[in-house]
Amino acid sequence: MLSNHFNSVSGKRQGQAVTARSIERVVKAAGEKARLPAERCTPHKLRHSHATALMKAGRRLEEVQEILGHESIATTRIYAHLEPERLAAAAASLPDLP
Repeated sequence: MLSNHFNSVSGKRQGQAVTARSIERVVKAAGEKARLPAERCTPHKLRHSHATALMKAGRRLEEVQEILGHESIATTRIYAHLEPERLAAAAASLPDLP
């Protein structure tokens, strides 16, 4: 299982775990710089977007589960939703049955 925290690499808190609040501030500042609406720039949305991108890139559900630190695969399944085009392409790639 992956570590569930990041450590600061500089400043007064060097080597200590980064707080959730400091991550919120960084994500908010990046969103403001990109001129995105504040409600679209949260750590949860970033995490969800990353997990969705991993699934779209073909990563296995178990890999995404481990990256996100979910205990239950059922929690990770919400990221396994497929777009209609991708589902149609997957179905088209299946061999014809006699």
